[in-house]
Amino acid sequence: MGSFFFLNPFSTQDGHSLMGKKLYVPRVEDKNRNMQMLNISSMDDLIANTMNILEPAPVDAEGNQCEDGRLLNLW
Repeated sequence: MGSFFFLNPFSTQDGHSLMGKKLYVPRVEDKNRNMQMLNISSMDDLIANTMNILEPAPVDAEGNQCEDGRLLNLW
């Protein structure tokens, strides 16, 4: 089952999040499997990695730096 099946319901046709929610998607940073959780606003923010798995690019489709969810103070 592809990523589009899971991610498509989270965005509207204009690419904005539903109900003010933000969607953070994991991105593998290096060979040690360290990860970032990057905010995406549309499917255009995803690119295929070396194993052809869609991950967020560090920069979104509009050229803006993606927000890293690890930096959020959620606790």
